[in-house]
Amino acid sequence: ALVQCVEYIASDIWSYDTMYLHVDEDNAPALGLYVSEGYEDVVGKRWNPGWAGDAVEIGYFKKKLEAGGRKKMMGRLGKTASNKTPWWKLS
Repeated sequence: ALVQCVEYIASDIWSYDTMYLHVDEDNAPALGLYVSEGYEDVVGKRWNPGWAGDAVEIGYFKKKLEAGGRKKMMGRLGKTASNKTPWWKLS
């Protein structure tokens, strides 16, 4: 649900139309999550920053965002979440 919350803030509150992220390509669970959420690899964009520790390559991914992220986020959280509940109060 955190990915959907961040996408909602970026698209519906800040009016961004694209989300970018970095992920260690050896981190299969994170990579799988982002790909399943619609993030696409920006081919040719790799780096190995000092803060990445033992990471050999950090991938660069992006996703085109659409307005209405709150509706998508609420739908994924299930029927117990009311449309009147602010995202920061969701558990």
